[in-house]
Amino acid sequence: MLIMKEINVNSIVKVKLNDIGKLMLNDFYQKVDRMNLTGYGIKPEPDEKGYYSFPLHTLMHIFGPYATVDKDTFPFEPFIVVKPFDIQEHSDRPTRTRRGKK
Repeated sequence: MLIMKEINVNSIVKVKLNDIGKLMLNDFYQKVDRMNLTGYGIKPEPDEKGYYSFPLHTLMHIFGPYATVDKDTFPFEPFIVVKPFDIQEHSDRPTRTRRGKK
């Protein structure tokens, strides 16, 4: 039996951007600045190992449309680093919305 795991979309994840991904990130944050959008904070910078950190939902928002099987446009290495304590056992429990409804 396959044991599924789950991660919250607010969890911080790390990826190594390639040159295309770095251009996409710069373009995105230029648009954020130009449109005076809030909620994205400052543009992430790479750590000493070259990883960029994002909340998972931000990573999906910026790079999701480009994360396809086309290796020429994929914006980052195909591995996402997640902190172990952000990964939880999945259960088939009913989920609730923000307002407590099923």
